[in-house]
Amino acid sequence: MHALQPLDRERAYQEIAGLIARSKLDPGDPVTERSLAERLGIGRTPIREAIRELVRDGVLEVHPARGTCVRSISLQDLGELFEMRHLLEGLAVYRAAELGPTEALSAYGRKLRSLGRRFDHMKAYDLGVDFHVEIFRAARNRLLIDTYMPIKLRYRLASTIAQTHDREWIRRSVAEHLAILAAIEERAPAKAQRLMQEHLTHSFQSRLQIFTRLCQASPVAVAPRLSAER
Repeated sequence: MHALQPLDRERAYQEIAGLIARSKLDPGDPVTERSLAERLGIGRTPIREAIRELVRDGVLEVHPARGTCVRSISLQDLGELFEMRHLLEGLAVYRAAELGPTEALSAYGRKLRSLGRRFDHMKAYDLGVDFHVEIFRAARNRLLIDTYMPIKLRYRLASTIAQTHDREWIRRSVAEHLAILAAIEERAPAKAQRLMQEHLTHSFQSRLQIFTRLCQASPVAVAPRLSAER
């Protein structure tokens, strides 16, 4: 029985993270052990442990009056997340290009090109998210990907707004992903790193513009710590 608990906790963590990533739980939404246990069909003990880990990872936050909620993302958070992504993804893509692409990573060339004329923005967005994760796997460094995953989840809270507010960026990002993949396949680590960092800068600029518009239109839509904007 005890041997199953780590697996149950991991499943609970992944299931809750999946709800957040798919916008089934939005920033500010309250979460409780009971509601999540009933919704996911998982015992309350692993749910409790998963909530604790998600609070530690900065995805959930605890308010004395409101309880535990999905964390809202401020402009300061956005800047800090991109700073970390520049560092971690720059290292991961450099290492992946040094080692050469895995079969799973190379498969994204076909997947991204298959989007074609009947462009599905949601599919393109999800492929892009998975492509970034696959680069970390191709870097063959378990600690690196373990460090990245909580950041990826927090970033996903900010990224979902791009699906409806900047579809043109999603279309452009496909070409940038293909260029990054080509550099990895060429075994050109410096080029791959440069392309990745340019891609992340473009992504940051897109989200910064969206956040700025949302803040001007409806200050409640985004957490209010604007004075620390990068």
